Amino acid sequence: MISVSTITGYLYCPRKVYMNYALRIFGQKRKEAVSGNIMHAVIEHVNNNEKEIVEAIESPVLENIEIHYRANYNKALSSILEKNKIELERLKQKKEDSMAEVWPVLLKEAKLRARNVHDFMQKHNVIGKELWERLSPKYVSEVSVASYALGLNGKIDKVEMHSEDCLIPMELKTGKAPKQGLWDNHRIQLAAYIMLLKEKYSQVNEGYVEYLDVGERRKVVLNAFVENEVKELVSKVKALVSSAVPPEKEANKAKCMKCDIREQCEALK
Repeated sequence: MISVSTITGYLYCPRKVYMNYALRIFGQKRKEAVSGNIMHAVIEHVNNNEKEIVEAIESPVLENIEIHYRANYNKALSSILEKNKIELERLKQKKEDSMAEVWPVLLKEAKLRARNVHDFMQKHNVIGKELWERLSPKYVSEVSVASYALGLNGKIDKVEMHSEDCLIPMELKTGKAPKQGLWDNHRIQLAAYIMLLKEKYSQVNEGYVEYLDVGERRKVVLNAFVENEVKELVSKVKALVSSAVPPEKEANKAKCMKCDIREQCEALK
């Protein structure tokens, strides 16, 4: 099977995909990747513990709920930073600098979650265990999906669950967002996840890319054209990684300057 991240990597640089998956050449993670991983890990931790977070809410006042969520995000961030201590030291990144970098985005996420819970409490007048049992939407992180028919597998960053039949896949992205729409690799990535999720839940037809730094969700709707794009990319990647000849070097030298295997790539004929 081909991973969804591999087909999106192909859109960015086919040669790097070839070196990673055909030649098994990998580089060390850069600062941006480590920060993104920390962000994802904190959000995943909160998602996985949200039952306890919601059941512990004692006040229906929005400000109090926000404080409660912020405290949980802060605690999770401190724990994740400690787990990444060695990696941060390798990058010469201070813990407090990493915290300052990711906290503004996590604060937006905390406010969003608090607002969701607050509005549900106001509408249904529930608290404690009943609040959690009835709360909608709920969120699940790192959802594994696979399809032998498509030859694809991967993990969805977050799935928003409104009911057993109403699921909305979401990809969380840090860094610069386009002025309008989505970056092409993000669009394809989410479309692939929608296709994978749709095999089990037939009513899934759309999802969102969350550009965390700007606090915006941008929709992807599945259609026949997009499905064909994904399937064609799967075929191209399979052919690439089974080839004995590496593809040409990337024409965009700006990409090369940021690449973690640039030296190995330049040495490859």
